[in-house]
Amino acid sequence: ARIDARHHAVQDTIGEGYRAESTLGTVLGTYEPEWHPGTRTEWVTPGIDWHETHVQRDLYVAADVRTYAKGTTTRLDWFAPAIRPAFNQSTLVQNSRYQNRMTLYPQPWSPSSAELDYIGLHPFDSVPTTNIALYQGETLLHEAANRADLHGKEVPAGTLPYRLVLDASRPAEEWGLSTRTHTEWDFISSTNDADPGSAEPITLLQLDYELETDLRGDVEAGTSQDISITPRPQPGGSGTGTITAVGLEVSYDDGTTWQPITLTPGDNNRHTATLKLPKQPDSFISVRAAAETDTGFAIRQELIRAYGLR
Repeated sequence: ARIDARHHAVQDTIGEGYRAESTLGTVLGTYEPEWHPGTRTEWVTPGIDWHETHVQRDLYVAADVRTYAKGTTTRLDWFAPAIRPAFNQSTLVQNSRYQNRMTLYPQPWSPSSAELDYIGLHPFDSVPTTNIALYQGETLLHEAANRADLHGKEVPAGTLPYRLVLDASRPAEEWGLSTRTHTEWDFISSTNDADPGSAEPITLLQLDYELETDLRGDVEAGTSQDISITPRPQPGGSGTGTITAVGLEVSYDDGTTWQPITLTPGDNNRHTATLKLPKQPDSFISVRAAAETDTGFAIRQELIRAYGLR
């Protein structure tokens, strides 16, 4: 099976990565150098599970296990915008609850891909900053600075609505895109009888973005470009209900002003629109998107400098 790999990067840098199979049960991979941004053609054995991880400076991304069918060609985009909080199924710590203890772990720097469910994170001691807070109604239950996770935190008994808020930022001069993000999740959670070792999953919503860019995350200023947004339960999740509303706004001045965008719904909750981009090279596209369901789940997400204009 053929893979057309595309490694995105705002600045020229040497990255590294590996792809390893698990036929023998143990995943053994050796990091090899990569040039970012760059492309390369790769060949893999079809029909077996592959694990893949890449690093760009101190941004670590990891994909869920996947297979490739014989005779196919697959395009894989690594480190591609829009970079935002998201989830996958292979992260060791998952959103969950046992009894009245809750764990929440959104991955704040997850790139976008039409083919991959994968997450991205910077080390906790790196320059990017995060703040996470959990509310029940208007009551702040827990907050953690310089972290993106809450582990085993006590919450009220019963079935109640909650709101999780994550703010993240990183230096524009180093990373260029997604320099500041703000995401809020509404969700419902109930007391259960689970033990700590068998906590029940909590599912949050996720927003997937598609906008074709070059390998530096830019699109041509003054052109019309298609963008799509797909709200869905986090990978592997369920029970969030039916999507009833999806919205999108864009900004070309780093969020000072916003323009509403008309979306056209399609299959599998994929909503599309055409952006008429301003003739402002060396500037940025910021996005503010939202979705909600008929059972009280929702997501509101703001990405400052999601994409660049060249």
